[in-house]
Amino acid sequence: MKTAAGVCAPCSATGTMATQRMMSVVKAVYSCSSPLKDWPASILALVTAVVIPLPFSKKSQDSKNVKATTSKRSALRHFRHLFLLGAVITPVCWAASAAKPAQPAAAVDRQLDGVAAIVDDDVVLNSELDRRIRMVQQRFKDKQLPPYDQLRHQVLEQLAMERLQLSLAKQRGIRISDNELNAALTKTAAANNMDLLQFKNALEAEGTSFDGFREEVRNTITIQKLQQQAVNSRIHISDSEVKQLMQNPNSAFGSLKFQLHHILIPIPENPSPKQIDDAQAKAMQVYEDAKKGADFDQLALAYSSSQTALEGGDMGWKSTAELPSIFTDVVPTMGVGDVAGPIRSASGFHIVKLVDRQGAPNTVIEQTHARHILLTPSAIRDEAQTKALADRLRQRISNGEDFAKLAKEYTDDLGSKVSGGDLNWVNPGQTVPAFEQAMNQLQPGEVSQPIHTEFGWHIIQVLERRKEDMSKNMLEAEARNILRKRRYEEELQNWLREIQAEAYIDYKY
Repeated sequence: MKTAAGVCAPCSATGTMATQRMMSVVKAVYSCSSPLKDWPASILALVTAVVIPLPFSKKSQDSKNVKATTSKRSALRHFRHLFLLGAVITPVCWAASAAKPAQPAAAVDRQLDGVAAIVDDDVVLNSELDRRIRMVQQRFKDKQLPPYDQLRHQVLEQLAMERLQLSLAKQRGIRISDNELNAALTKTAAANNMDLLQFKNALEAEGTSFDGFREEVRNTITIQKLQQQAVNSRIHISDSEVKQLMQNPNSAFGSLKFQLHHILIPIPENPSPKQIDDAQAKAMQVYEDAKKGADFDQLALAYSSSQTALEGGDMGWKSTAELPSIFTDVVPTMGVGDVAGPIRSASGFHIVKLVDRQGAPNTVIEQTHARHILLTPSAIRDEAQTKALADRLRQRISNGEDFAKLAKEYTDDLGSKVSGGDLNWVNPGQTVPAFEQAMNQLQPGEVSQPIHTEFGWHIIQVLERRKEDMSKNMLEAEARNILRKRRYEEELQNWLREIQAEAYIDYKY
């Protein structure tokens, strides 16, 4: 991670004077004492202080030029983040000064929303941090939370990583439509035995803003999509790996399911021996505390750096075949309530607790042979235009045009485009719930109205159905999917470490 000290601090003595000059001007600019008409001059003074009088070494001309370039880059980057702070703070200052010119400076300061962290070209505000801390405290109100400073550190790091991933998602054009968001909120409300209005009222009765919760859900879905895109593209499964899994007598697909909670004590990219030893010692201490009966959820909140840390480390239910590869030799032999670890991986040291386990489901399934046309909103076609195009294509199919031909011309699903939208045989649970529900309501030969999912608008046609015990071909597909799921968590942690190492993150502790 490119920290403030590591990247933006000026290079030794050559940048100290520039930084001091920047900070003195920034303090003057942020003092809220200058009237509005003085702001262009203040900004000009800030640019002048940063860019023009950069100190150079008095050594040879060649050395001078090299160091000058480095110093300029460092100072300019420092200026960028100071200016970013100004973009957040100064409008509040203007509003405060304009509304109450005679207001004391201390009163104005209380209105400022301070910056908790800088993440590349974005910031995490103290108000966001405080709101998230309150959410965690409310969720775990019946548990003893770690000391406030430790909890604040944990929550701020997660917020910074979320902000970084949201920025990457925006760069990749990942967007969540209001329809998709409302569907997710409705599903969440239903899981709590409420309709959406009742759920909204319940949140607000607990002091949680529904609009704020709605945006939290939007951000969560956005990050999940980004992670799926980024991580799945990094996972490659060979035919020999599939064959080896299928020949393993202990890999009966779906025979058992395990409910797991997990703690990750991380190690940095390219760690030193001391960093590894320190992380291992910390992991061993957490493991010993868990073995002695300490609340595992509380330990996860306090120490874990995994994506599920603020959910008490809850990984949900995993079948035998879905277990992360580092757990496959450990979890099946554990009893309910057992704790295992520390288990070393590239991302750090893992501690896992088996909360519960379940038996095997029936292996006879109903498969559906289906095809679809997917239309995804884009920069040149918004949500309404995409829905309108889906309606027109549905009408053309009803009028007798060939489904496969239209799919080849219009679908945004590159995986099925060449085959005319053919998805082959689809197993239960293989598609997203909205798609599967619509598909299951169709008779063979029937074409659906446009259906909305998180991926866009679908027109679905069911070709045929069959009841099938898992055939060899389907077992191979299932085995490939299992291997992908096993590697997903570990590859996700590797990807998160990489994007964190490449980012500028400055925590304002």
